[in-house]
Amino acid sequence: MKKNKNLIPFDGIIGTGKSSNWTPQEYDEVSSAILKHQKNRYSDEKINGELSAIKLLMGNYLLEEKIEKKIIAGTFLKKLIKATNIKNKIFAKYIGLEESNLSSIISGRRKINMELALTLEQIFDINPSWWSEIQLKNDFLDLKKEKKKNVKKYSLKGLLKKVG
Repeated sequence: MKKNKNLIPFDGIIGTGKSSNWTPQEYDEVSSAILKHQKNRYSDEKINGELSAIKLLMGNYLLEEKIEKKIIAGTFLKKLIKATNIKNKIFAKYIGLEESNLSSIISGRRKINMELALTLEQIFDINPSWWSEIQLKNDFLDLKKEKKKNVKKYSLKGLLKKVG
């Protein structure tokens, strides 16, 4: 049997049990499709990896008892949006917000409400209560800093002295 120089031997598609000979054009098309799929897959895996890392940061922030630097919920949202390579304007429109409102949330001028937290859960698979917990933790940190002198005067020992 005479071999055609224009055909590329190929072991076939895994699992079919059939081998094949492809023309260079067919081979290039399949190779191109595979590379495109791998690139998209890598991109999705990279995004998912970055989103997972941000979720870990959020969880660690919530668990940390001694916070050296406060992180607003909007900072985490900004990181999540950036990890998806989507512009704020497009993200805001997608979730039904004005871009200016999204910017206010990211900067900390506005808080993430419960409805938005549910939307973010659907997109990023993050427990909606985390957003409220981050905001509440930061509110307490601010209050502690502001009222530090007044709060220090209270103690169980002091209370017992007053009653005893």
